[in-house]
Amino acid sequence: MLVKSPNDADALSQLGSVLADEKKFAEAEQVLAKAISIKPEEKVYFRQLAAVYSKQSNNTRMTEMMFVYLALNSGTAAPDAAATAKGAKAGSAAANTAASMGMPERVLMWTDNTAGALQTWVYGTKKIAFTFNAAGVLVQKSDWSFGKK
Repeated sequence: MLVKSPNDADALSQLGSVLADEKKFAEAEQVLAKAISIKPEEKVYFRQLAAVYSKQSNNTRMTEMMFVYLALNSGTAAPDAAATAKGAKAGSAAANTAASMGMPERVLMWTDNTAGALQTWVYGTKKIAFTFNAAGVLVQKSDWSFGKK
């Protein structure tokens, strides 16, 4: 299937699962990262990539991917991402991120049982997301760029 359709994200996802089961983690990471680059809105791919990191006991990277998965799974898109970002408390990490990174492509509003109300700012073209709490404090930075370890 991948020979005929090398950009079939679903096929890449399935291959990534097989590679992870075979403990070929570096290959699984590459394949799943490619699937995410093709269909970044597909939350399952982030969960799969988190599982690959978990199997390697790479809890830092696993947490990064799980935050994106949880935001995509539980979050509600802000109607105007730029307006939401501009509303960040002055001097906060969120406001500083908006100043340095520009306006996010998407803002997902969601709640975590421990952290409370959260906003995940997604910069899809930069393959990075930032999750902030209600005070604008950075809770998690998630980076899914190719080759990142």
